[in-house]
Amino acid sequence: MAQMNKTIVAYAVILPILMLGLVFGISYAFTAMTNKPVNADNLTKNARQTKVLGGNQAEEPVLTVVEFSDLQCPACKAVQPLIKQVGEKYPGKVRIAFRHFPLISIHKNAFRAAVAAEVAASQNKFWEFHDVLFEKQQDWEALSGDQLDVAFAEYAESVGLNKDQFLQELRNNTAIYAEKVQQDSRDANALGVDATPTFYIDGYKVINENLLQAIEKKLKS
Repeated sequence: MAQMNKTIVAYAVILPILMLGLVFGISYAFTAMTNKPVNADNLTKNARQTKVLGGNQAEEPVLTVVEFSDLQCPACKAVQPLIKQVGEKYPGKVRIAFRHFPLISIHKNAFRAAVAAEVAASQNKFWEFHDVLFEKQQDWEALSGDQLDVAFAEYAESVGLNKDQFLQELRNNTAIYAEKVQQDSRDANALGVDATPTFYIDGYKVINENLLQAIEKKLKS
């Protein structure tokens, strides 16, 4: 009986340890599988140079950060100061490539804003227009139809573009720019992106980590 009690006690001690090890092993394996790196070139293939911020023109930067973003997303707006901080802290070492992922089921104007941003990108004013859209997000998110397009044209004018030409391009060539947005979204869906903003650093998805901390860790590795 004493030997049986000792055996029971031993199992009571060892079994939780084994279970903990099993859970930890499964958790580690799952993390490794979900954060398997993807090809960084594929992430940036649709982000033309007009949509890439930072980096040294004479030399490739150390890191490429890809952001899948929704221009009507409050969280995407909130992270913009951090993105600017990255550029200021690591000039020539980090470049940020913007990819569209408008969450059209909850943000009714996100897709149209992305299309307008592509028009601005075609005229080398993507980042300036991008900044104004986030700055004035609360002003345009409730607009619709012609009012929305006119607001975007006014923002375009504020960054140095011709208002009438921008509006004409937005209305007459919507399909061309919409395809660019849709390609970004298809790539995001293929990667399993389900929220904005979502960041990749040299192909690794940033999971439960501050972007700046993740960049610093990667630069030191």
